[in-house]
Amino acid sequence: MPELEGIKNQTIIAIQDNEKDFFDEFTKIRRIKWPKEQRDNNLLILSASMVGYIVTPFRTIKLPIKYPEITFSHILRMYMYTHTFRKNDSARELDITEKEEDLDIINSFLKSLKIELINGIIRSYKLYPKMDSKVKGKVNWNKSLVHILKRDEIPVVTEQFRLSTDNSINRLIVGALRKISVDPRYKGEVSNLLDIFEDVKKPIERNGADALKNIVFNSNTNRYRKVLNYASLIIDSSDYSDLGNQTGLQSFILNFDALYEDFVIKVLEQESNVEGFTTWGLMHDFSISDQINTVTYKPDILFKYKKEDPDNEYKESSYGVLDCKNKAYSIFKNADVYQVLSYARKLCSKKIVLLYPSFNIRKYEKLNLDYDIFDPSTIYAVFVNIAGENGTTFLENLRAFAKEVVDILIM
Repeated sequence: MPELEGIKNQTIIAIQDNEKDFFDEFTKIRRIKWPKEQRDNNLLILSASMVGYIVTPFRTIKLPIKYPEITFSHILRMYMYTHTFRKNDSARELDITEKEEDLDIINSFLKSLKIELINGIIRSYKLYPKMDSKVKGKVNWNKSLVHILKRDEIPVVTEQFRLSTDNSINRLIVGALRKISVDPRYKGEVSNLLDIFEDVKKPIERNGADALKNIVFNSNTNRYRKVLNYASLIIDSSDYSDLGNQTGLQSFILNFDALYEDFVIKVLEQESNVEGFTTWGLMHDFSISDQINTVTYKPDILFKYKKEDPDNEYKESSYGVLDCKNKAYSIFKNADVYQVLSYARKLCSKKIVLLYPSFNIRKYEKLNLDYDIFDPSTIYAVFVNIAGENGTTFLENLRAFAKEVVDILIM
């Protein structure tokens, strides 16, 4: 479309004059830096890692996926694998059922939710306060005695178990429904759905992906996985505008690069059948030799990391350094090579592996450097196929990728 252009790793949006107020709010909510010179020239430049769509009061702007070989459905499958798929789950959980490229997250969520509600609402037993005429449940004897002495007709202060919709699954669903409810297009439909979950008191309103990871599924709740993936995406990645009469306009953006990194980490942890892969939660100091300047660094994945290694003067070390690069069309870029070499030098690493996406089965490649200058002198590129036709093929590709990485690390 003429208002949207892509240049290398950027997406450039040509903004209309009447959209500036919208994008002022949009960039503020999303914590996107919008330089004055861009605003003055009616431009907004976003990273190409941002996928989804932006709905302004005047139009819908689709943010294209940087790889034409895949659709948003493939990205959604990566999200599902990262946040809900477990090692012993059926590969059918990863089948792509949505064929359209412009996947409507809201409609997909509501459609899937209504289907599952017909099959059964997830309820669990929970203690609730109740006044009773008989001794039942968990009784508060002190308070009950007060009511007995006052000769109240219903004197027993108790807590009794009853089936409730207030559980971790429904708290995530209600969080998404409440976020959607501000949109006039869905208000009536969502209001009826919220009546079903009236027991839910503390819905998930932020960090939906984290809440999703903590849910333990069983044979009864397993069917809600896709619903909860949609709910998590809505909570974390959708925004609404309240400009003028346009309240409820929906925008949805997902950071594909960040998802790719989380996805690869999950694949190696779950499919490799070896222990030793770790990640850092925080940045670490990287002291330069003269000790005057200090920078911070954080490799994506480490293999056999030691916080205090006696072979490295009791400093931290890692046998392998692995970095995720969502760059399917270019490998061994100079900046990426320098980056992992610096990590390896700092951590006395023996193996360096760069991890790239691909759209078919592709054998690993090697970059051989001067061994008199660099140690290690070989950098490996391993490719994970993210474009499998179905869940079974997709899972087979992930396991082959994890095995190839392990074979390189231990060879």
